[in-house]
Amino acid sequence: MFGNETPYVSLGENWSVTYAHREIKEKYSILLKPGFFRDLLGQYDVCHFDQPVVMSAPGTDLAGIRLVFQKDGNEIKCWPLKSEIYAGMANMNVHYQMREPITGIFSLMPVLADTINKGENRKAISTLEEINRRSYKLLKNVTNMTLVSKVMSGNLPPLETINLSALTDSLVVSVTTVERNVKINTDIDKDIFVQGNQNFLSTAILNLVSNSISFSTDDNVEIAIKLKADKNKAVFTYRDNSTGIKDEYLADVFKPYFSKDPFADGEKDPSMGLGLFIAKTAFEQTGGRMMLTSSFGNGVKYNISIPLVKETDIAMESSATDFLLNRYSELFVQLCDSCKLPELK
Repeated sequence: MFGNETPYVSLGENWSVTYAHREIKEKYSILLKPGFFRDLLGQYDVCHFDQPVVMSAPGTDLAGIRLVFQKDGNEIKCWPLKSEIYAGMANMNVHYQMREPITGIFSLMPVLADTINKGENRKAISTLEEINRRSYKLLKNVTNMTLVSKVMSGNLPPLETINLSALTDSLVVSVTTVERNVKINTDIDKDIFVQGNQNFLSTAILNLVSNSISFSTDDNVEIAIKLKADKNKAVFTYRDNSTGIKDEYLADVFKPYFSKDPFADGEKDPSMGLGLFIAKTAFEQTGGRMMLTSSFGNGVKYNISIPLVKETDIAMESSATDFLLNRYSELFVQLCDSCKLPELK
């Protein structure tokens, strides 16, 4: 955990920062100023750090991220624990993403009660529908956070043989049924079998669709999906006409809880930042590799290669009805911000 190969911040004799690991420098640059660590650690003698010492910086943006300090010659080396390096990113957007739908639900309930008392049925129904959508968003956030928590603790969903062709077809039909402004063109070979988890992969693909919708420059979302068998592997290609991703963010987009305003203009709040991490992990569980290419203003393209398995008599199959008839399926949960939700009856 404390090996020299771990990135660190090097502190000179005056305790000022002389080098910053990129993750810290970008995320916490406000803290990385001459004298910061001197103020933090000035009460300690450097000889106290002959062995690694874990500390935190309460009351700062580094609160909750433990830092390791160790003496190395005439310098003190400092680095964050690897397992906690993203805690700051989580703190920045999870609070908003969890609080916003709950606050909306509470604020709408008195409106609903008032409209019911006044007999304004049409307004009552529209208010109830908005409460329903915000409840779905809360369910989405909790679902994805729970899934990511399990993944990061090593508790991956169980593997099973999946007909990826049937799953992809089912998702395409389902998405275009509930999303009127989404057009999906497909080129899919039949009966492509892989080892993975059907629910996990469904969530992964739907997160890609959700990103395409959220990052769309207008109301018309165009997606192209190709799934082809190539010798001993399946090649899954996904392309959209979204606003794309800026070059400086490409290295970070698969990290959990990393999120930026998609239009970089402050008009739209960042998401929770879990979708691409979930997608990459789900495809990697199949033994595959996921790569992303993008330029800002020109959409996003994902190239995913997955090892094939031989056709089997026991394979997970799916149909569009599996997603459309279950009001709490991955379809409605992951697309709740934009899709037509099941009617309240």
